[in-house]
Amino acid sequence: MNVQLIRHARTLGNEQKRYIGCTDESLSPLGRHELLEWANAGIYRPVNAVFSSPMSRCLETAALIFPQAAPVVVPQLMECDFGAFEGKTYEQLKGDANYRRWLETNGRAPIPCGENPTEFRRRSCEGFEQVMDASFTADFSSVAVILHGGSIMAILERFAPGGDFYRWQAPNCGGFRLETEENFWRENRRTDMPEPILSGTLPKAVDKPQKEPL
Repeated sequence: MNVQLIRHARTLGNEQKRYIGCTDESLSPLGRHELLEWANAGIYRPVNAVFSSPMSRCLETAALIFPQAAPVVVPQLMECDFGAFEGKTYEQLKGDANYRRWLETNGRAPIPCGENPTEFRRRSCEGFEQVMDASFTADFSSVAVILHGGSIMAILERFAPGGDFYRWQAPNCGGFRLETEENFWRENRRTDMPEPILSGTLPKAVDKPQKEPL
């Protein structure tokens, strides 16, 4: 089965380099324009089914790429709740000791008033397992999952070979294609090496969160 993990198009918060997790933003005009440019260029492959985070920016992205499909909403695929960091930029946070510690610990330190990073990664992977198991049960050959940058990184860190969490950063409208065979998935919970959707090469690995969100 072929799986496309697609990060939603840009929102105004993305354009302003803000940490946008639980904030339910819609796509910006620029984000919609960019997404339609990529879609019209044939970047995204036809699919049997579409799965999506429940956030507006993901559902809107799904509707623009796959207008004939009714997405199956998977709540576990929501982005991390950034708590006290939510909606803020690096410039606004750089004097915050909790934020500096979060950066220094590669995003593993607790987020004040936010979601535990370990729990976020766990539920993201749980959501992906639901997608994969349902898709194999339905005998789909190709599916798309519309979700968030952090969710993609959590999923590929767990299920793909050869890379840690920050290797799998994807731009808005981008993401990764991967394949796996049913018996191999059910026995090993693994996929093959993902291929970037908008690039011919894998992104360079980084060892800590970016000071400015992608």
